[in-house]
Order: sequence, then C-alpha cells, then structure tokens
Amino acid sequence: NRDANSIELNISGQVPTLFARIAGIDQFTVPRTATALYESNDVELALQLDVTGSMAGRKLADLKVAVRDLLDIMLPDEGTPNKVRVGLAPFSAGVNAGPYAAAVTNGRATDGCVYERRNLADQTSEAPATGALALKARSDLTGRSIQSCPSNARIVALTDSKSTLWSEVNSYRDGGTTAGHLGTAWAWYLVSPEWSSLWSSASRPAPYRDGKTIKAVVLMTDGSYNTIGGVSSGDTSATARQVSTIAVETCEAMRAQGIRVYAVGFQAPTAALETLRSCASTASSFFDASNGDQLRNVFRAIATELNNLRLSS
Repeated sequence: NRDANSIELNISGQVPTLFARIAGIDQFTVPRTATALYESNDVELALQLDVTGSMAGRKLADLKVAVRDLLDIMLPDEGTPNKVRVGLAPFSAGVNAGPYAAAVTNGRATDGCVYERRNLADQTSEAPATGALALKARSDLTGRSIQSCPSNARIVALTDSKSTLWSEVNSYRDGGTTAGHLGTAWAWYLVSPEWSSLWSSASRPAPYRDGKTIKAVVLMTDGSYNTIGGVSSGDTSATARQVSTIAVETCEAMRAQGIRVYAVGFQAPTAALETLRSCASTASSFFDASNGDQLRNVFRAIATELNNLRLSS
C-alpha cells in the first residue's frame, strides 16, 4: 500500500487434527495476517560541478548527460512520497552566487562573483558568511590575472524542480581555472542548516541527524585544484597543495556532520584523484571515470544508492 507506506502479508496454514477426525474433520485452516509500516527518508543532495576551461567540448556535454540521468532517478516524473531536493554548486576560478552574492560578501559583490572567506584561515568553517566571516568579492582581490566566476553557471539552492535544475545545467559553458575548494564549500553550504537563513523556506536544509534526512554531496572535477583569489598558480605549485588541503579539511568537517561525500574524478590527473580520494566518505564513494559512459554510470550508481537508502528505513 504505497499511500499508507505499508506492506501486508496474508497466509493460511492447515493444521491436522487428532480427535476431531472422529467427526470427519481432518484439518483446521489457520489464517495469519501481519502488517509492517515503514517511513522513507528525505534526501538533500548538493552537486559540485566543474565548469572550468578544461571541461570544454565533449567533456562538458558528457557531464550534462550524467547529471540528467541522476536527476531522472532522484526526481522521477511521477514524484516521490518523501522530500527529495537537489542543489547545484558549479565552480571555476570563483563561484557565481547569483542573488545570494550580496548577502555573503557584506554587500560588496555587484556581479555575483564570490571567492574565499575574507580570512583564508576561516575557509573550512561552516559558519554563515557574515561580518568578518564574509566571502570576498572580486573588488577585494588584487592582481592583473584575476579570473571571474562562471557567468552562466549559478548556485541553485535545494529544490525538487527537475526542470529548474536541468535548465541550469543545460546552459553551462566552460571557462576559467580550478578553485575546487570553493565548489566543495558551497556544496556544504547548500545542505548545511547553519545557512538556512540565506535560502528561501522551500530550500532550507533540515537539521543534522534529524532521523529522517540523508544529506549528501557529489564532488566532481576533471582537474587539480590550483586557484586561490581568482589566480591560478599551476598544478604543482604551493598554492595547489594549499587548495587541496583546504578542500580535504572541508570534506572532513562535512563528514563529521554526517554528510555522505561522493567524489568523482573525470579524466582527472593523479593529484586531483588523490584529493578526491581523501574527500570521499568511503573507498566505495570514490570514482575515477575515464570516459563519458563511465561518468554516466557513476552518477546513476550514486543516485541509485541514495534512492535505496531513502527507501530502506
């Protein structure tokens, strides 16, 4: 009974008689009925999606198809009996926070672009981005080679609208370098109850460990994290090592809050795979996809696992 979230089992057993056989009764029919009720879990899933320049062409097209597969599984057209919501955290050298940019930069962002916390030592914090913990806007950065955030790939708060999510993903274009730690941070912010005041009521995350909500993030990239403050210093630089450390520490903080972390490398170099492997919740939550078909299979597998967890309570 899908409406009542119950399963009912009816059986009939025959018990042979002893003395009743004198009256011609050889057996009794004994019916038994059992009903089990279950409650399915809600799901909050945030997707960190790499839209940097190295994703140009076939790779970005493959990513879009993989995300579409995941959305079809997580948000079927017939709906779900529980609450399933997905958010998007695309990134390149910065993050396009769209309508949320002013609120997280003390009003300084005018183009939607946001970067690290004002104090880099606070970057792995879950605290809301206000006051001294606010994020930097482009005007806070210095240097000639500062890159902007993706203009057409914005943060999307948790929603159950598959059409909204797909429309956003389908519009993605590539460009910029890899500040993966920013994508990781925003994936966390999307499912963090500490950030509830930033989102609309329909997008506010549930409390941690409420007994009915699975919180998960998917971290996807095709390159080594190498950019801080909108400036890339190269894959083998001290900056790259620093960015990787920040990303891993952010993942550790997420996992400590009970968030499931899935990490997906897509034709990624060794350094990127090492970062992702350190971020994943378990060895089986880390994936190394070498082509588009494998990437689709990975996203389907993640969505299927989350659906199975959703229905297993």
